[in-house]
Amino acid sequence: MKKLIVIALSAILVLGMVSCNNSNPLTDPTNPLNPSNPNSPLNPSNPNNPNNQDKIFPVSEAEEVSAAFINGLDKKALAGMLGKNQGYQLDENLIVNVVDEETVRTYTTDATGLAALIADIKGTTKTALDIRQIESMILPVTFTNCTSGFHADSELESINGKITITIVPTAMTADATTISITAGVYLSSDNLTAKFKNDEDTYKFVLDDFATIVDAENITIDMSNLGELLGYFYLPEKSNEQSVKVTKDNVTRTVKWCDISENLPGTNFYKGTIEGRLEETFYNHFATLGFLHDIHDAIESADNSIDTMKITNAPLALTEENTKLSITFNLDDYRYYVNGTNQQATGIVNIEFEGTLSDSGTKFTATAFTVSSEGNVTLSDAGNRFANKIFTISDVAGTIGTDQQDNGIVFDITGDDTKTASNLTYYYADSNDENANVETDIQYNAAKHSFNAELF
Repeated sequence: MKKLIVIALSAILVLGMVSCNNSNPLTDPTNPLNPSNPNSPLNPSNPNNPNNQDKIFPVSEAEEVSAAFINGLDKKALAGMLGKNQGYQLDENLIVNVVDEETVRTYTTDATGLAALIADIKGTTKTALDIRQIESMILPVTFTNCTSGFHADSELESINGKITITIVPTAMTADATTISITAGVYLSSDNLTAKFKNDEDTYKFVLDDFATIVDAENITIDMSNLGELLGYFYLPEKSNEQSVKVTKDNVTRTVKWCDISENLPGTNFYKGTIEGRLEETFYNHFATLGFLHDIHDAIESADNSIDTMKITNAPLALTEENTKLSITFNLDDYRYYVNGTNQQATGIVNIEFEGTLSDSGTKFTATAFTVSSEGNVTLSDAGNRFANKIFTISDVAGTIGTDQQDNGIVFDITGDDTKTASNLTYYYADSNDENANVETDIQYNAAKHSFNAELF
């Protein structure tokens, strides 16, 4: 009954308009309600007519062209086109955003630039670029009437527009010949268009940080042959619900990845979840050399604290027949590698070191440890790329170094009946390290002094 009343009221309003205007909106060619007016929402050919959009551009067609676009690209052929002016051109510079640096770093997108980036990542001086300092690396790629890089049986005819590739590395190591990397790869574009063979329509694709991943171990560094690296590049897991917007004739459809993944034969899908893998590698750097420096500074300070870390159980007494040393930290957005890195932690964390007391009773050498938390700990990134990860640490075991002989972290001990830690040996990685302690000539050796705790 209510529906009938609403319909009746609507009819009265329409009749009222007719009587006031002395014209029938359904017959007056100038009236915006006339179906014959091309701008009328009642005109079947007007894409803004909600009753006709499915006929003009159905979701099924949007899904079909999205799958055809992905299936049509040949990754190896595209890689072979780099720098050859065949319609697919990298920007001249790779832009690297570093946390707490006011200006961006740039590296040319050629072998020389790649070598310079790797040299910075490998470096040990205070000007070196640690992986955990990198917020993102940005590389725009422009397609200008690109007709190459497609599979032989591809339906693609041409691609135009720009894709911005944002790379967020969460783990990376490099030496002279190989590189290992885990990185989120986020694709964005608001003007990427494609045409297909035997189809007069142009389709526009809008991507908003569409996430993919590179997850690779020990890749040979060779700019002339990127085939191996491409093997480690994955598209999202089949169940991923990320979406892409596809537009034809001013009608836009949203296509979910999980709705087209079954129509992507030969795709290198990621096994697992991209988000889970990135969190695992990004947040798993809690116990590091920089943390040793900060423990040292906190123990030596008058109030047992630095700006974002406070020791809450001082004085630090050895327990259980002088074989254990527990330190409780209250962390508040603590950057837990070194200053200027991306990861930060908030919460109360306890580390219990296990080791031995020297015969003189003045040195305690820790060779293992256990990490736990009092309630939740929040891990986040200073660059605001990852959402906060809230979790509880429950007695996660760790080791110090990998050498069986002469490994460990040394604390200075004072006191007779009660043994109390008064200092921590201040290791450093290089004589140019800004944290170097000139009073103790002990070179940092990862095999003897590094933390290793898998939190996830």
